[in-house]
Amino acid sequence: MTVPALTVGSVMTRCPVSVSAGAPFATVAAILARRRIGAVPVVDRDGRLIGVLSRRDLLTTYVLDDDAIRADVERELAAVLPDRPRPAVSVHDGVVLLLGRVEWRSTRAVVAARVRAVPGVVGVTDRLGYVFDDGARPRLADATR
Repeated sequence: MTVPALTVGSVMTRCPVSVSAGAPFATVAAILARRRIGAVPVVDRDGRLIGVLSRRDLLTTYVLDDDAIRADVERELAAVLPDRPRPAVSVHDGVVLLLGRVEWRSTRAVVAARVRAVPGVVGVTDRLGYVFDDGARPRLADATR
């Protein structure tokens, strides 16, 4: 069986996009996903190539031990809810499960957002309840009575 002769030009990505060394990981991850490419060139201020960042590079940066992620999430919760009972936290394959109750409904959204931002967290399963619904609008009295 003969393998056809391929050239680099026949398989490379046309119109490549590059990123600066200071680009946030989230931005680079979005570029890789949106363009369906496996790597992106990294350039300095003058546009000179200084490296290549691959999907694997991104993933290995974020692959953390579940126990380490749990500890980081618990520290974050202590910062958000310093004087309150905190939700129970478990982590499996980077997915955080939050169980428990917070005082205010709006606090629930803040907690989930802060947990999502913890490095290594790939998802949040929010099973938090709340005591008071500060997002509910009061009903207006019927003006015809």
